[in-house]
Amino acid sequence: MPPFDPPPGRPGRSLLDAIRGGAITVDGGMGTALLDLGIRFDVNYEALVLTRPELVQGIHEGYLRAGAQLLETNTFGGNRVRLARHGLDGEVRAVNVAAARLARAAAGERAHVAGAMGPTGLTLAGASDQARERVRSAFREQAEALAEGGVDALMIETMRQPEEIALALSGARQAVGDALPILALVSVGEGLTMADGTPVGVMGERLRALGCDVLGVNCCDSAEAVVAAVEKLLPLGVPLAALPSAGLPTRVGDRFVYPSTPAQLGVLARRLRALGVRLLGGCCGTTPEHVRRIAAAVRADRLVDQPLVAAR
Repeated sequence: MPPFDPPPGRPGRSLLDAIRGGAITVDGGMGTALLDLGIRFDVNYEALVLTRPELVQGIHEGYLRAGAQLLETNTFGGNRVRLARHGLDGEVRAVNVAAARLARAAAGERAHVAGAMGPTGLTLAGASDQARERVRSAFREQAEALAEGGVDALMIETMRQPEEIALALSGARQAVGDALPILALVSVGEGLTMADGTPVGVMGERLRALGCDVLGVNCCDSAEAVVAAVEKLLPLGVPLAALPSAGLPTRVGDRFVYPSTPAQLGVLARRLRALGVRLLGGCCGTTPEHVRRIAAAVRADRLVDQPLVAAR
């Protein structure tokens, strides 16, 4: 595996060291931020790092000013399967490297950067071995490009299928080995289960056994589901992340309106912090103002650190 040469101007300690030292603030929604800037639904948002990099850069900088200590790249749909729907399957490396460098340039020495890796959109239940290998390969390819671009970690997120997140974690680990930490975040409903009914605690055990460095949840159906899922994951002894959305949206014309206010997300962040969550941020519908409140909650009280068991 080739060595990864990170660009200069990054924080002085690793992301895992920062997490072990206490809670840190993650940024908020990227896709919804681009939508609010007037980018149409039919545009490929990941390709904007090549065609409209100033928009993506501005969003990163807004979250940094709000107090984010970890920025996510604009690569949620940056795998080959998703990009192919826009005829961009030949641009995987270009998109992911550019996205990582944009986030890295915005973060400088003030924040770490995580390479965002979302689902392919394929249904994998009953899929052939060939189809599964295609998915694993797509995640491996994306992870390689994100690492080349200079991310500090890989964040596999918004995963609802156990098979897919396992393949994503396997592909990512094939790409980077132990050179980068991998964060694995799932999305669950009110029943605290994955799409196939797997309980979140059981899923967490599987992911820990597969070698993720951080476990977590994002984009769940409600604030209470986020809290309850975190409580199920706590006994696993792995650093936890929680990135809630700003509630379930309502469509008003060409926009989605999210009900949770920045103040409400700040209250939720305090609850999650009290449980011992180490990475706190936002997902769909969250803005720099939401992140500002989350960051204030992270700073408000000194976290009573508990010994953390390494995932591997």
